[in-house]
Amino acid sequence: MWLKRREWGTPRNYTLDHVFGQGRSFETNPAEHTRFSNERFWLMGFVVPVFQRGPDFDPEVPMIKPFEINAYGVDDQRTCIQPIWDEGRMIRFIETAVEGGNLGTWTFHVTDNEEAKRPDGSEYFPRDLWLIDGQQRFWSLHCFFSDRFAVFGKYWSEVDTIDRRRFLNSTPFSAYEMKNLSELSLREAYDKMNFGGVPHEEIMRATPGFKV
Repeated sequence: MWLKRREWGTPRNYTLDHVFGQGRSFETNPAEHTRFSNERFWLMGFVVPVFQRGPDFDPEVPMIKPFEINAYGVDDQRTCIQPIWDEGRMIRFIETAVEGGNLGTWTFHVTDNEEAKRPDGSEYFPRDLWLIDGQQRFWSLHCFFSDRFAVFGKYWSEVDTIDRRRFLNSTPFSAYEMKNLSELSLREAYDKMNFGGVPHEEIMRATPGFKV
C-alpha cells in the first residue's frame, strides 16, 4: 500500500503565551512541574529527550541555573545538546514573531496511559512532555525572554506590559500533540522531522542502535 499514514499528533492552536506560561510555571515551581516526570533536561517547561543531545559540547556556552535549562549536562552516551542557531538567526526568528510572521509548528508528546516507578516507589509518566520538534525555536524564545539579546532595540524586560500581552496573546505558535507513543516511534518521528531542514550530522540520528 503506497499511502501509509504515520501518527503525527493532534493540532493545537496555541499562541506564544502557552509556551511562555509553561516556561514561567516551570521556573517558578520546578519541583511541582516535574513531580510526575523522571527527566533531567528541560527547556521552557518541556523535556529535551536524550536523543536530542548531540556529541559536541562548547565549554564557552554558559550553563543556566538548574531546572531552567540544564541540558548542557553530561549524559551516559552523548555529552550534551548544542544550539545550532547562532544569535543572528535567533534574533531573526523573534523579529518574525514580533512582526506577526509564520513561526511554523512544533511537536510535543504526552503520556497518560503508562506509569513507571522510581526506586522510592513513586510513580511517573515516561516520555511525558517530550519536545520532539522545535528545540531551536524554543531556545531562541528562552534566550529572548532571559534578556540575552535585544530585538528591534529592546530587551524583553524593556517591553511594556501592554506590548508584552499583545505579543504573547496574538502571536500564533501552533503545535502537534503526540500521545501515548513508544520511544521508537518518537525517535523515528524526530529523524523524519529533523533531517530535511537545518543540517544535522549522521551521528545525531536518534534511531541507530536503539533497541526496544
